[in-house]
Parts: sequence; C-alpha cells; structure tokens
Amino acid sequence: MKKTLQNTQLVEMMLDWEARMKAFYATAAERGHQGLSELLNFMVRQKDSDHRRLKNLVLPFLQTAKPSSDHDALFSLYVAPYLETERLSGFTDALEAVNMDDPTAILTFGLNFERDTLLVVHGLKEVLPEELDAILDDVLEHRRNTILQLQDGVRELSAGLDELFVVALNRELLARRFYLDAAGKAESQAGKKFFSEFADFEMAHYEKMKQIIEARHEGAKLALPEPGQEMRGLDPEIKGEFEPNKDEIIDVILMAIEAEKGAQARYRKIADMLEGEEESALFLGFANDERVHQRILEEQLYQMSNQGMIIWE
Repeated sequence: MKKTLQNTQLVEMMLDWEARMKAFYATAAERGHQGLSELLNFMVRQKDSDHRRLKNLVLPFLQTAKPSSDHDALFSLYVAPYLETERLSGFTDALEAVNMDDPTAILTFGLNFERDTLLVVHGLKEVLPEELDAILDDVLEHRRNTILQLQDGVRELSAGLDELFVVALNRELLARRFYLDAAGKAESQAGKKFFSEFADFEMAHYEKMKQIIEARHEGAKLALPEPGQEMRGLDPEIKGEFEPNKDEIIDVILMAIEAEKGAQARYRKIADMLEGEEESALFLGFANDERVHQRILEEQLYQMSNQGMIIWE
C-alpha cells in the first residue's frame, strides 16, 4: 500500500470492516448451522460494541486532534505492512468468496480476519494519540477472546467427546475472564459484585470440568463432583443501584447471554454423547446452570435497559 492513510481514514476503514463482519456473522448465524448460532451471535454483539466505541469515542476525538509530526513514518512502520496482507488488501473479494454453506469455512475466515486485524489494532496503538490507548486495549482484548472462541469453534465442529471436554474447560476459563473484565467495566458497586459472582460460578464449573477430565485420563469412572451452590436470581425487594456505564454494560450483558446459550448447547451435546445415565445427568445439570445464568442476565438486561439500574447486593 503506497498511500499513507490519515488517522480518521484508518478508523473509518476499521468501522467499515467491523460493520461488514457484523453482517457476515449475522448472515452466517441465520443459516442455522448446528451448534454455531450462539457463537456467531456473540460475534455480532461484539462487533456492534467495537463499532460503537470506535465511532462514538475514537473518531470524534481524532477529528479535532492534531496528528503527530511523524505520522507517515509510524504508519509505514506499524500499520501499512498488515494492510497489505491478501485478506485485508482484497477484503471484499475474500469476504464474497466464503462458502456460507460450510461452517468450517465461515469460522476459518472469521478466525483469520480477527488475527489480521489484531495486528492492525496493535499498529494503531503506535500511530494514534495515547489518549485512545484504553479504548484500543479493550478492542484488542475483544480480538484475543474472539480468536480463542473461534479456534474452539473450529475444533468443536468435528470434536469427539474428549476434545469437547477440553473445549468446555477452555470456555469456562474464558467466561471467567469475560466476567472479571465486565466487573472492571462496571462503575456501580452492584455491577462489580454481580459480574464478580458470575466469574466465581464459571470458575466453579471450570474446577468441576477439570476433575472430570483428570478422572477420565486416569481411566477411572467419570468423577461426579459435589453439587455446588445455585446462583440466586434477582430479588425484587432490592432497590438497585444506578450504573453510570450503562451502554457498555448492556453490550456486555448481550454478549454474555449469547455465551451462556452456547454453553448450554455444548453441555447438552456432551450429555447426548455419554452412555451412563448418571454421567449424562451431570452435564444436563451443567446446561441447566447456564440456563439459569441466561435467565438472570436477561432479567438484568431488562432492568438496565428500562431503568439503568443493576439489581444486586
């Protein structure tokens, strides 16, 4: 790429990519590929969140900020090489060439796109004003999580039982990280506590999955962990607390709902693959836990959307 792009042009290019990838994931989700809809809808929510932040926070800042005197040199060094990759330089053709009837092709294209643009965003951090670092760090964290989830999604398409166990283990750890990050984004104490408790429950599932996998590797009967404490629902008697970071927390909850749906589908799939009735019931119990989480998130979403309040104590 010979032409140097100015800061606003770079962000406008990112906005175009995010919008088109959101449409790509949404179209793929509508195809109803078995076991993929929840993951793809999660990607739609994440693209929507990143697009909104780039458009509402980054672009207006750059429209009034003076570019650095060494912008051209920084662009050539940190951004231009990644824009010249085959997928990004020919993005339109590459996007149109994806076979939307092939789940592996869909996830692989998404995975490669997220990897390529991860490098672009790293480059943007070197080029754009440092006042935008925190926002770009969030975009990078979304990219890293997306890459891990898409990698697991590709594995899951053809996974046997043991590999599904590993995927489930990985996703519980990712879920814990997601909720801890959400707790950091919440500005109300109720919001911080709400997401922290979700992180604790995901960690409890992780530990149970770890016990199960270890027992299976040792050739022992599938370990049946002691049942944990069920997550409490929203208490209508609690007044709640106003959440100043409303829009971002709503985005987080929407993504979390899709993730919980995906976890339910995964655990039901594992249950169907197990022969023992007791073992199958264990994973159906895990799926039910995730369904409860989904319901609580949906109730919290209603409160946030209508009142801007987090109902938790």
